[in-house]
Amino acid sequence: MKKTKKRKTKKQSLPTKIKKAFQSKLKSPRKSLKFSSKKHKNSPLTLAKPTRLKDPASYYHCLCQQAQAGFRGKKITQACQECKHSAPLLGIQRKKEVQKLVGAYKQLGISLSKLLDY
Repeated sequence: MKKTKKRKTKKQSLPTKIKKAFQSKLKSPRKSLKFSSKKHKNSPLTLAKPTRLKDPASYYHCLCQQAQAGFRGKKITQACQECKHSAPLLGIQRKKEVQKLVGAYKQLGISLSKLLDY
């Protein structure tokens, strides 16, 4: 096999005018941005904060129920918005149902223990 020599390529340097223009832009003082410490009611920084779901499980269950029902002529994004707004209420209802179920099991355990004691 023949060994081929690799060509060495020279790095192309930028023309001097472009270099000087680029360097002058780097050396130029930057304007400082001024921010006020006061919070305004209608400022975009206060309005654009992302909202997090407190109970993502209830949001997921709401979406699952709507998907099983076939979204009933709604767009998916509309269904997501509805579930996002109703998720906290669904989470509260679910917690109440779980508390009732736990109470019922405790009552069942108490009555079974009384039956076994006889």
